[in-house]
Amino acid sequence: MPIDPVVVLAEELRSAEYTVRAACEQRKEDALTCLMARAAALYKELIETVPTSALGAGELICLAATNLTSVDKSCALQMRKIANRLMSGLRLQEDLIWLRRTAAGLTQDRRGEIGRSSAALLHLAIRGAARPVIVYRAVELTPVENEREAGTG
Repeated sequence: MPIDPVVVLAEELRSAEYTVRAACEQRKEDALTCLMARAAALYKELIETVPTSALGAGELICLAATNLTSVDKSCALQMRKIANRLMSGLRLQEDLIWLRRTAAGLTQDRRGEIGRSSAALLHLAIRGAARPVIVYRAVELTPVENEREAGTG
């Protein structure tokens, strides 16, 4: 199974942000513009990508919580708890309900653009977290069962 594209993009974004910080500390202004453009492009791609797993949904929820921290700390804390559960493979119905209700509330004007961008990330995360999990199981037949199927036993 291929890895969730959101997980890959989130890791690339973290790496780009780390490199931007390092360039700022070293005062490499010529490289800084290019690095910031790369980080912005990764962020734009990330916020348009639907996660294919609970892990990817957790990444998006963490990003939404980071954006929201300055506006609503209690909401951001709950988002991080949900993201941690999703990243550990635990999908709870009440978490999805809470995320849907919160995303609807964030679209209201009282939180402004930060709330609307966090709501957009939550909507993407909900789509990824609500996807059904398909488990493939291979059945290995014992030699006796193989003979019965072949008609020799």
